[in-house]
Parts: sequence; structure tokens; C-alpha cells
Amino acid sequence: MPQVVTEKLPKVQASVAAALEDGVTLPKLNLGPFLAKVDGAKEQLAADIRRIQETLGFYSIVNHGIPRALIDAAEEQSRLAFMLPEEEKQRSLKEGHMQGYWPPNSVSNTRPGYEGERKKRSTLSGWAFLRDREDDDPKVLQNLRHRSQNKWPNPELLPDFRPTMNRYHQAMVELGLKLVQVYALALGLPEDYFDQDFVDAEWYSRCNYYSPQEAADEMVMGTTAHSDHSFLTLLPISSVPGLQVRTPDDNWIDVAFEPDAIIVNTGEWLNHRTNGRFLATPHRVLQPTSERISMPVFIDPNDDSVNEPVPGTIAAGETRKFPPMRWHEFFVNYIDGYSKA
Repeated sequence: MPQVVTEKLPKVQASVAAALEDGVTLPKLNLGPFLAKVDGAKEQLAADIRRIQETLGFYSIVNHGIPRALIDAAEEQSRLAFMLPEEEKQRSLKEGHMQGYWPPNSVSNTRPGYEGERKKRSTLSGWAFLRDREDDDPKVLQNLRHRSQNKWPNPELLPDFRPTMNRYHQAMVELGLKLVQVYALALGLPEDYFDQDFVDAEWYSRCNYYSPQEAADEMVMGTTAHSDHSFLTLLPISSVPGLQVRTPDDNWIDVAFEPDAIIVNTGEWLNHRTNGRFLATPHRVLQPTSERISMPVFIDPNDDSVNEPVPGTIAAGETRKFPPMRWHEFFVNYIDGYSKA
């Protein structure tokens, strides 16, 4: 097993510390120097991420290398998919596995800690895509839960959907895997510490559609409060407001639109791997008054990865907070805790 790194990281940037102290906006990190391999940039990014993940769990990134044109093209293809006739969407309806079309009000948070959300109606509809698989994929042949083939929209009606979304997914996953290495440094570990967990990574993406609703109703939400399942989540910020992030003192931060920015947050898997040190922060989406589309990409590990706490995250006298579990079991349990069907 790799040894723990002992080198001290630099001080947190003043802008990051100020944002965390104010608690009204998300910290913003510039990935430009890191991606350009400027000396010290990776270590500075790791220091900033460590502080953010221990106190809030959400931040935005700019100069991340994902072309704006690609994000816009993927959003337009997503919009067109949800504008298909209902009978076409029903042909892609999720059945048994999560891949496919999720109609409005098909998600409810039944997991412990969110009892207050169960009375609220979540209006979003979605289209779930996991890592693309061929007919002869062993997990497809085994009919392993949530490891089936994707249900793409009819290519005769949307010929550009699949190639566009494949390019979008590839770009986002490549960025996410670069950040995984920074997270290892943030935990005082060699940057390749998590590499073995992502050799056969099981990433997941959703196209989400929020229909507009003029009249306010406190019992209607775009998406009810929840925390993500992932190691990391990447999400281009929508120009239509609605996303809110809950702070540790139970206040809600409204996430403002910033052109070209991408939201990053920790999911529950990394929360487990750090024995609760890196937060899996609850968030929600208010019901919008105009059409809203979001396209999160969840960076998930190999199915055989286990949630063993990494070195340095269990202090003397402490015990692990989460029972041992493989990724695939964890993922199935998580998805089943949010699905009404």
C-alpha cells in the first residue's frame, strides 16, 4: 500500500477562506495553473480543496478545459430529448435497471435523515446513462443490477444525441479523474493513491429536465434535498437559478450562475473513504419558473472497490463510521433509496 505523504501543503488562498467564512457564495478555484502544470499549482489546489471539503463540500471551478461549445451542444441535445413525443420517451423507460428515461415525480428520497422531504413532490424528469456497454459485456450478460446497456433516444429522431453526449461524458470523466489525484494529495497521500480504484471506473450521468411552474408551492421542488452517491460530482452551472447548497449550520446558499463554471462536490463514497472527514453535502433544486436543464456527471470507482477509510482519517481512539461495503452494493442501495419504482 502507498505510504502517507508528509509534505506540508501551502496555506489556503485568502479568497477561499473568505468565501467559506462568509457562507453566502461558493468558493471558486481556478484550474488553469494546475492543468498547465505550473510549479506548485497542484499542491495549492490540494490545500484549497482540503479546506473546502472539510467545511462545506461544494465549490466551483473555472478554466477547467471543457469547451463551452461542448456543454452548450450537450444541453441542447438534452432539451431535444425531453421534447420528444411521450410515446418515444416511454420506449426508453427505465425497467429493472436505472438506465433510461425517468418520468416526472419518479424520485423520492426515502433514505434516513431526509424524512421531511418525503411529503414533497419532486417534479424533475431525467435520462440516466452509465458507462456505455457492448452486447458481450460480462456484466450485461450476467444481468448485473444497473449494469445494463444504455437506453439512448431514437437515433432516427435525434442522430446527434449519442455522439454529442459521448464526447461530453468523456471530457467530464477525464477532468474528474485528474481531480481524483488532487484529492489524494489533499488527504496527505501520494497522488496515485486512488488510481487502482478507477482502472475500470463506473461513471454515471443524468440529463435532468425541470419543467417551469409559475405558482409557488412549498410542497413542490425541482429536486428534494439529498447528498450524492459519488466519489466526486461535476455539474456545469445552469443559467436558470434554483440550485441550493446546505451549509453545516443548516443555512442554504443560492448558487449563482457564472458563465463557464462547473460545480464540484464530494459524494457519499468519498465521505466513507475519509471516515466522514470530507463532507457529502445536502443540496436541492427549487422549482424553476422557466425551463431548466442540468447534466451532472458522477465520478464513480470500480465495482470491486471497497470503502476502507484511507490512512490518516481515523484518529487514535476512533472507530470506522461506516460498515465495509463494495462499490456495486453501495451504488444499488443508494439508487434504490431514491427510486419510487
